[in-house]
Amino acid sequence: METNLKKALSMIGVVCFSITSLFAGQYDDEHQDRGHHHAKSAVPPATQPGEDSPTVFVTADYTYWVARQGGLAYAISNDYRAAAAGVTRTRGSVFYPDWKGRSGFKVGLGAYLNHDGWDMYAQYTWFYNKQQENKYGSNANFTAGQGFSTWWIDDANNFVMDGIDEASTFWANWFNRVDVQLARSHYAGHYLQMRPYMGILGAWDEQWYNIRYKVNAADPRPDTWENNQKWWGVGPWGGVCNAFMFPMGDSQTHWSLFMDMGIALPWSKVQADLNLKDGATAALLSDAYTRNTYWTIEPMLEMALGLRWETWWTEGMNWNFMLQAAWEQQVWFAHNYMQPIGAQGLGGNGNYIMQGLTIKAKVGF
Repeated sequence: METNLKKALSMIGVVCFSITSLFAGQYDDEHQDRGHHHAKSAVPPATQPGEDSPTVFVTADYTYWVARQGGLAYAISNDYRAAAAGVTRTRGSVFYPDWKGRSGFKVGLGAYLNHDGWDMYAQYTWFYNKQQENKYGSNANFTAGQGFSTWWIDDANNFVMDGIDEASTFWANWFNRVDVQLARSHYAGHYLQMRPYMGILGAWDEQWYNIRYKVNAADPRPDTWENNQKWWGVGPWGGVCNAFMFPMGDSQTHWSLFMDMGIALPWSKVQADLNLKDGATAALLSDAYTRNTYWTIEPMLEMALGLRWETWWTEGMNWNFMLQAAWEQQVWFAHNYMQPIGAQGLGGNGNYIMQGLTIKAKVGF
């Protein structure tokens, strides 16, 4: 047994020595060609054309996004539990706040580093989803007396109420984001440019969500839910930007189809305040007055797909200009904590989404 083991070890040693000698010889051949065009190197960076290339760049974006969030349904129409037997039944609807497009912006500053084609880029995003004030207090247009609340209001059991005559809502949110990334652009073939990046992301957000329920037309005051949520998060962020260049134009100008993708895992804190005011009293006393404070990791996924035009000019091509338009969307998972305590769990319910048109301009110099 020991003899066979010694023979096997001897054979393995001979094979390893032979392989080592082979690769050593190959390395010597390549090492001797370092001064010639046969030398091998890492993937070269996608540097800007010209010897005096841009070193700094600034960006400005115009955004027209629509914000949506799950868990904001406030009423259901055509509840027939108290209706007479002969009443014709029609299909009802679920009512949400108005989803409307709003303008926003981004601004950024970056620099091309003197190391293997790396670049560093910082960007700030601002978006304010202010809904129309006159929506608050207007009729939700379901059949009078056949509405059903999705949030519990003042009744004998303090639970959801049928027989709602009127309901209305107001939702607004203010979103801010700052991110910093370290990236390196390179080519994979002649027409595919890739730019993987990594960095850190920070964001903060505040939301207001108010609901009014009127049980019948004779009620002098409605029952009112007043909700406010404050959230912030900081965490790692990374992704890749791909550009598929069209085989047209020249070295100074080109078109490309691009797709940017990123994911973040920020460590986050949320604080949600809920206040149910009883419309049966002139003082509007609170039937529920709570604060939910919660720490969690909230994933974020984003993607943009669009068309880009880029050009270089002046002697030495040391100025660069880029213009692009894209359909962009961000998803912040389990972002909504504005829920009546007792009616639903304390965990996050409903993703926060922003999506729409983003137009970017970039100048490098």
